[in-house]
Amino acid sequence: MIGAAMPSFDQIPEMIDSRAVRNLVAAQAVQGATVLGRPGGWAVLVRYGALERAVASTRRQLRIWRHLHSAAAFVQQELGLAHFDVDASGHDPAGGYRRPDQAERLRHQRAVAERALWFWASSG
Repeated sequence: MIGAAMPSFDQIPEMIDSRAVRNLVAAQAVQGATVLGRPGGWAVLVRYGALERAVASTRRQLRIWRHLHSAAAFVQQELGLAHFDVDASGHDPAGGYRRPDQAERLRHQRAVAERALWFWASSG
């Protein structure tokens, strides 16, 4: 949308969950999208009717893609939009977006793998 005022990175609109986004896509109601730069990644805003909503994760938090190409792939493949806006004004690649749940999951997986290796090495 040329000339439309895009929200800044600190003014994220209300969120919409992925199920509702899929329903809008199925109904061909999505009119546009903006990939919005955020500290540590990229958010996606979808426009339908007179509304604009940010795509939420399954935990009802703002969904953040770490890379622009990942967010663009979501817009192209999931939303079916070949053209969309990109607002990089709020993007900070060194920003504070962290996934502590992922870090803990990886630590746990490594510990399990180390125990399995020890078990197989000592029983063989």
